[in-house]
Amino acid sequence: MATHTTKDLLKSGAFDFIKQRAEEAEKQRKVVVLERVKSRPVQETDSIVESNALARAEYRMTLNEKRLLNLAIAKLDSQLADEEQLQDVPITAEEYMRIYQVSGKNAYAEMAQAAKRLMNRQLTIRHEGKSYTIYNLLVESNYREREGVVVITLNPRLASQLIGLRNRFTQFMLESVRHFKLFSSARLYEMMKSVESQSTFELSLEDFKARVLADPKKYKKFYDLKRWVLEPALAEINTLTDIQVSYEPVRESRKIKRVRFTITKNKQRNLEL
Repeated sequence: MATHTTKDLLKSGAFDFIKQRAEEAEKQRKVVVLERVKSRPVQETDSIVESNALARAEYRMTLNEKRLLNLAIAKLDSQLADEEQLQDVPITAEEYMRIYQVSGKNAYAEMAQAAKRLMNRQLTIRHEGKSYTIYNLLVESNYREREGVVVITLNPRLASQLIGLRNRFTQFMLESVRHFKLFSSARLYEMMKSVESQSTFELSLEDFKARVLADPKKYKKFYDLKRWVLEPALAEINTLTDIQVSYEPVRESRKIKRVRFTITKNKQRNLEL
C-alpha cells in the first residue's frame, strides 16, 4: 500500500484543496450564522449591548430614530466579532409596531422617516484630553414598503463599539426603554446604566446638553432645563426601568455648573422585569 509523504501531498496540491474546502465551509457557516442573527425577530427581552463610550457619546436625533437604532442594535450578537453583522440589518414594521406599540398604519412610515434622518446623523466619542472622533451612524438604508421592511447598514467603523465586547460595555433590556416617550429619557437612561456601578456620576451642564438634548442650544436657564428635560426624563426612568436616579445641582461661585446623579436599583421594577 503506497504511503504519501508531506512533500508528495504538497506537490499534488492536496493541502491547497483541503484548505480551500475548509475556507468554503467556514464561509458558509458564517453566512448561516449571520443570516440567523439578522432574521431572528426582536423580542422585548432582548438586550442592547454597546460600549460605555457609545453609551456616553454625543449625538442628536428624534425618539423614533433612537427607537429604530435600538432595534438594529438588539439584532446584533455582541459576542460575535464579525463586522458583517452591521451590514443589511432588516427591521420589520411588525417588530416596530409590536415593540413600541404603535399602530400598524403608522409603523412603516415612522421607520422609513427615521432611517432617512439617521442617514444624516453623526455621533461624537470623546477621548482623554481634548481629542475626539466623529462617526457617521449609517452608510446605507434600503426601503421595501410592500414588505414593510427597512434595511439599514451601520457604519463598520462602529463595530468595536457594538460587537466583540468583553469589558467596558453597557447592557440593558429593550423592555426597559421601549415605553419611553422622550428622547432625553432614552439618552439619560443608557448613560446612567454605563456608570451604574459607580453609584454617583457628575456631568457639566454643557456635557449634559450635548449628550441628552436633541438641541443643545435650548434651555439656557437651569430652571427651564430642570422643568422641561431633567425632571420629565427622570420621571420616566424611575417609573419604567430597573434603576432609580436622583440628582442635585452643583454650584461653582453661586452658579449651577454641574449636575450630580445618584443611581440605585429599582427593586420593585427589577422584580417585574
